[in-house]
Amino acid sequence: MAKRYGNGTLELKGFDEYIQNLQDVGGKLEREGKECFLECTKEVTTQLRKKSKEADLKDSLRNTMKSETILHDSAGVWYFEAGWQKGKPNYNNLSDAYKVLFYNYGTPRRTTKKGANRGRIQAHGFIGNAKRAAYRRCKKIQSEFLANVTKGL
Repeated sequence: MAKRYGNGTLELKGFDEYIQNLQDVGGKLEREGKECFLECTKEVTTQLRKKSKEADLKDSLRNTMKSETILHDSAGVWYFEAGWQKGKPNYNNLSDAYKVLFYNYGTPRRTTKKGANRGRIQAHGFIGNAKRAAYRRCKKIQSEFLANVTKGL
């Protein structure tokens, strides 16, 4: 691609290759991005399971954990979810998510109206521990993804 200015010529080279590389990135982004999000979902889920087991969460509660990777939702955003599904609170029949939250964050000391002690639930903090444990690995996965996608630009 050359453009003539007055007596001289200005040549700009490499733009055709650069445009082709940018078009190639579009296809790589979809493939590599999907793999990146699947790996991050797997890492967070693994850490949640591991840390909840270390905190002695009941197997019946740990086994109700779900994970899901969403690629391109209605707003065009990619994200993943891992954890327990929280529905509307039903005080007579609490969902497992609320039981897990109470176990993770704990509860204050409870008493009846007459003053009888009903105890408290000790906080275990395994959700935060799992997030911190997965953070570094997910950042590495995402950095590798960006390096692979932009290689050659």
